[in-house]
Amino acid sequence: MNRLIFPFLTDKHQVSLYHAFVLLVVAIDSIEPVITGCPESMQYTVPLGSSTTIATWIEPTAIDNSGSQPIVTKSHEPGSNFPVGATQVTYIFRDGSGNEATCSFAIMGKY
Repeated sequence: MNRLIFPFLTDKHQVSLYHAFVLLVVAIDSIEPVITGCPESMQYTVPLGSSTTIATWIEPTAIDNSGSQPIVTKSHEPGSNFPVGATQVTYIFRDGSGNEATCSFAIMGKY
């Protein structure tokens, strides 16, 4: 916060009266983080006799215009077990102002 002091009245004897102002500038961030490396949906073979398979991927990242690292929430970790069928994997990146960007892709387990 900056304090600014301005003369606002000068009388005939050149005596000035001053008024102090406190100036508060608030920047409103409405820009969501920018995601890079969001994987495409992928397919894995579930081994015979098993009901799951392990899927791996390179995790996406994000940057924010604030310069701070966004907080990431993810539904699954690389190297997790996935069942037969489609499972959606979601990454949500949230900046300090609450702006969010989402990366989603599917893991398809098949026999």
